[in-house]
Amino acid sequence: MADQKYNERILIDTTSCQEPGEAEHDPTQKRVSHKRGFWDFLKLIFSFGLKNSFKNVFYRPSRKQYRTPEDLKPVVTPHRFSSSDGLVLSGWMLHDTTDGETSGTVIQFHGCCHNMTFDAHQVEWLTGWGFDVFMFDYRGYGESEGAPCREGVHDDSLAALRYLRSLDEVDSDRLFVLGQSLGGCIGLSALCDDELEGVRAIAVDGTFGSYRALVNSKMLNTRLTYPLASLIVDDELAPIERVEKISPVPLAFFHGERDNVIPFKLGNQLYESAGEPKVFYPVADAKHMRTFTEFGDQTRPLLVEFFKSHLP
Repeated sequence: MADQKYNERILIDTTSCQEPGEAEHDPTQKRVSHKRGFWDFLKLIFSFGLKNSFKNVFYRPSRKQYRTPEDLKPVVTPHRFSSSDGLVLSGWMLHDTTDGETSGTVIQFHGCCHNMTFDAHQVEWLTGWGFDVFMFDYRGYGESEGAPCREGVHDDSLAALRYLRSLDEVDSDRLFVLGQSLGGCIGLSALCDDELEGVRAIAVDGTFGSYRALVNSKMLNTRLTYPLASLIVDDELAPIERVEKISPVPLAFFHGERDNVIPFKLGNQLYESAGEPKVFYPVADAKHMRTFTEFGDQTRPLLVEFFKSHLP
């Protein structure tokens, strides 16, 4: 059994927020031995991918509560709001911990794994730099009702933006966005469909713009395999072709140069597709989702400076 374990790899590991080889075991994921060869790989893709369109393979939600509001330094206010189809979603407002005037409110779009209580450490630090932070869970994550799908998660993101603007405690003219991993893709897509009212600046971290390109990167990553990737997943609601619509709202792109989950070149392709003004921050030696944690000393001041430089 041990030999078998180490002779296998996850071929389409778009659902993992960990580095390849570090993914948690998931019996629903399709695995194949190195010994089986390329034709078995094709059979695997066609038998699973074409039947399911791979639309929902990008989501790995958890109902577990990893942190409670009492575990965090800032005061946390729980929120409940509805998506367009009536599903009730869960959110947290993390309040500014400084004594000065709050600079604005950052809405976070988290990645594919776990839920917002797991990712709180990614954004909690912003409250010490003068920001409120609004976190929320897409459908099927945490305490949010339903099950995730691309169209549903898109609608949830639009609902979160509109709900945030409706809150009396929020200055709707001082909104900022941080999307991480899959959340960057989701958030940018929602912002392309939203009116961007009050959004002063947007940052994404370790993200991508094309679902097809991401799936292809997990195969042989060649022009020959891209048509196969196009067969098994579509680019509906992908921001790569629409991100120009966000201009002139400023965009910042952070990406770890050692990111093996979302390849660095996919982040760069999304950056190239965006309109001005924009800035790209490559983070040397950083792996996936380590930008604002392990490398926070160099990246956190950059993000805060980027946001505050675009205050109204």
